[in-house]
Amino acid sequence: MIETRHSTIAQDAKGSSRNVSEVYSRVDHSSTNKGRFQAKPLVSSWLPTINNTLSPLMRWTGHYPEKLQDYYLNFAREVVVPRLNPPRPADWPKYIGTHEHAPYEISVAFAPRKKAKVRFSVQPLVDTPVVDDPLGQKELRKKLDDMAIACHADRKRQVAFLDAVFLTDEEQSGLVEKGGEATGELPQQNVFCAFDLEPADEDGDPTIYMKTYLFPQLKALATGRSLMDITEDVLVRLADGDQALLDAWKMLRTFLTTDGKD
Repeated sequence: MIETRHSTIAQDAKGSSRNVSEVYSRVDHSSTNKGRFQAKPLVSSWLPTINNTLSPLMRWTGHYPEKLQDYYLNFAREVVVPRLNPPRPADWPKYIGTHEHAPYEISVAFAPRKKAKVRFSVQPLVDTPVVDDPLGQKELRKKLDDMAIACHADRKRQVAFLDAVFLTDEEQSGLVEKGGEATGELPQQNVFCAFDLEPADEDGDPTIYMKTYLFPQLKALATGRSLMDITEDVLVRLADGDQALLDAWKMLRTFLTTDGKD
């Protein structure tokens, strides 16, 4: 069966509210692979979970007029959900964003003198790898591009980010060859997308800030370079001469290599 935990707002004895942000929907796969009768998800998509958590949280904050709520819910329904795999047992171990292996997490951001902001993140997966896309990079790139277009994100910067982290054709071929020789099973690119749903007044326009999270592990496996060096190359490429960003990275790298763990 599917187990669903909804984000809730709990009140303590003094009447203060606190947010419980984690939301997950998990397929019980204990009965899978037992003959021809396999466990099946109770719903065909993540839409019920996403809709039934975003909607009450936006209402609870009091900063999302009805037309704004409709816009954001439509974005989740028409843009995000179709680019997620439906709940199914085979995918459950692949979700690495939460301890419960969920592809979806929701939260509310609180800050002094600012309106409470609802935001959520998802982990899109690729279907079974194909010959011309063994690591799922092409399919993931298409999903990310579709979502960026829908929320008017900076696609130029996102493309540069993907180009810097995703493997080149040569790197991919080498990794595929090594992976086939070792285990016969290839790793897949992991990607997270987060969306900040900006609150607004009654006459305000809807605004969605999209964030993309990539992981350089496959780049390290394919090239033999350290994660630190790859991360630095990516950041320098994206900084495009922004000295403030480069100085911030220099300070962070010093901490990681001296006081932290390399």
